[in-house]
Amino acid sequence: MATAPLDLSRITLIETTFLECAIVQPGPDYTARSRFANINLHPGIEFSFNRDTNYLSVRLDLHIHPVDTDGQALPVEGRFHTHFGFVVANLEEQLEAASPEAEATPNFMLTMSLLSISYSTSRGMILGKVAGTVFEGYCLPLMDARELLAYAADGAGPHQEPARAHMKAQRALAGKEKLAAARATPKRRTGKKVE
Repeated sequence: MATAPLDLSRITLIETTFLECAIVQPGPDYTARSRFANINLHPGIEFSFNRDTNYLSVRLDLHIHPVDTDGQALPVEGRFHTHFGFVVANLEEQLEAASPEAEATPNFMLTMSLLSISYSTSRGMILGKVAGTVFEGYCLPLMDARELLAYAADGAGPHQEPARAHMKAQRALAGKEKLAAARATPKRRTGKKVE
């Protein structure tokens, strides 16, 4: 069964929320950020939909585990579970069945579009939540929805992201903020003439 072309104007994001937002570490003073060599991302994805209400939900379970330069796991973990609710005005037109006997489900384009929106939004939500923590400055990597789905599949293993680039960018940003603050501070004049 052919489905209608995807029209993003018929999709409305109506709710986003954290179901879990936790950073698990050995103690409140744990600071091993400088030891992060890579950060492993373990994604989990769950879709559900209701034909009667045109509602489709996406749940992302994103677990991040840093490893040191020797490849050893560090005793800290980030667990971020997000939920997104969408209303798809023309949901019936976006359903397809693999066979006449099979139940119709959202087509590939709709599924990938909603996954992309959900993951991109999660990146910003998580970046805001990790400020002031051991993960400060870490932003989930940009990923294509298909790649994310592949990592979420059983046995695909984690996505490994070099942590140094994220942390280096954070330090550069902090340096720019200090420079801007120094420029904003009024200069005192000593009255001495410089020759």
